Amino acid sequence: LSCFGASVDNAFIKTLEKALDRNLCDSLDKAVAEGLIDKVDDKYHFSHDRIQETAYSMMDQLNRCNFHFKYGMALAPLADGKGDDGILLTAANQLNLAGPE
Repeated sequence: LSCFGASVDNAFIKTLEKALDRNLCDSLDKAVAEGLIDKVDDKYHFSHDRIQETAYSMMDQLNRCNFHFKYGMALAPLADGKGDDGILLTAANQLNLAGPE
């Protein structure tokens, strides 16, 4: 979640799960139970901005870049160009974040 900012809606999580062929909701629901993130109106968000910042900064630079690259490459094929460009923009943003700083 921290690679996508402070909040993500459940529909996007389901799309990402499909793209990665991996269950993400179980881990997010565990974090909700621990009070690290909240789920309100089908949207996951960090309980506090410092939690998001800490979660993101705990990844070393190489892992962070690898996650962004993996997410961007997984989402890019799902952007069909027919309607909402949100997936395409998110994929492009993830790939940009994967590059060198």
